[in-house]
Amino acid sequence: VKSQQYETFGKSKLQKLTREESVQQDSVPDHEDDGGSKYRKYSISSHDQADDMSRASTSNESEDSEMNITTFTTFGLSKFQMKILPTYSCSALPQPLLPKHNKADYLAALACWVTILRIMGDLPDMDNVNNLDVAGTSYVSPVSKLKSAFKVKYSKKDIDEAQRKYSDLFKDPLGTDTQSIPFMTESAETMLDKIQFICAIGIFKPGLRDELYCQLCKQLTNNPSRN
Repeated sequence: VKSQQYETFGKSKLQKLTREESVQQDSVPDHEDDGGSKYRKYSISSHDQADDMSRASTSNESEDSEMNITTFTTFGLSKFQMKILPTYSCSALPQPLLPKHNKADYLAALACWVTILRIMGDLPDMDNVNNLDVAGTSYVSPVSKLKSAFKVKYSKKDIDEAQRKYSDLFKDPLGTDTQSIPFMTESAETMLDKIQFICAIGIFKPGLRDELYCQLCKQLTNNPSRN
């Protein structure tokens, strides 16, 4: 009887375990399917996000390429005031190439243009090769003149007067008095003085560095002189 009971218990236990394994096996594919579908959904979602990011990146690159200014000429045509051409010229600037919100910077930019033309030989200048500065004379360095000029408060009248004198200067480069023009270097100053003036502007006035760079690039673009 005991052996029959053990045998019966063994069979029922085995059948129960078999049924549990069967249920587990049947449930595994369901979970795998669910997991697989979730994975597939996630994969599709990730793929869509990748496409969106790719399209956004392409769009940004397109916008950047449209806004990217690759040449000085393109920059000048889009940024220079009064449609001033970004090419070689021996004429007076009607205004600085780039906008200026300070009257001193405005006047200094115009003086830089004349000085650059004189340095490059595009505006007639006095020959000062034989001029020597003797120690103890009343010589004032370009840097000292520049610092003093920036301390002055200028008005709209000063700008209008400077514009008129610049017009006269380009009509008669050697006969026009430039001492009364703000920031203007004298025609009698040496080449070294003129170069020091341009360098000092860039050193002491960071806001004018772009203006100086553009003026130099403008005068070097399509310059007919081989020198």
